[in-house]
Amino acid sequence: MSDKYIYCLKCGTKNEITDNFCEKCGTPLNGNKKPPINTKTEHDKSSSENITKYFILGIILLVFFGFIGNSLYQQHLAKERSDIKSIVFKELNSDYFTVQVDTDEQIVTIKPTNYEAKVIIGDGDDLDVDDTMEDSVVNISKKIQDNIGDDWVIEVTNPFNSDRVFWRVKNGKVKYRIQDHLDYYYDYYYYDD
Repeated sequence: MSDKYIYCLKCGTKNEITDNFCEKCGTPLNGNKKPPINTKTEHDKSSSENITKYFILGIILLVFFGFIGNSLYQQHLAKERSDIKSIVFKELNSDYFTVQVDTDEQIVTIKPTNYEAKVIIGDGDDLDVDDTMEDSVVNISKKIQDNIGDDWVIEVTNPFNSDRVFWRVKNGKVKYRIQDHLDYYYDYYYYDD
């Protein structure tokens, strides 16, 4: 029963435990015992600290896995570029051509590097382009499609002007060929007086 009442230390009056002040003299009664610990506030503080710790840990893990993921992706792209170059050089001589692989745009650019490459592509003096080179480019495109994936564009640049393209092949199909434009070229430059 003593748990239900609190006695005033100043006048000794018996008060209800829920009273804050003595009914007789008005003295604050909370001085009679230790104030209760506000466990809710400490719990909230502890919970807030835990949330902060988990948030920081989450960010660290996100950065870590992002770094690992990016590293693995870069390794994948490097292997893809290497595989594509290997496919090209199984069909063409690496002494005569260079290969640039743009994995973002999915474009493989084959550039002739010397006179022998120009002869392989065709006689530059009269732009007589060799069909066997076109067949090689189509084969490269098909092998890339089979081994790497669809929608890769293979371009062979003009040996005399690398800004121009002789062939553009996608998924094993010729999309552009210089031969289709040679008649216009001859008519305009050689026969049109």
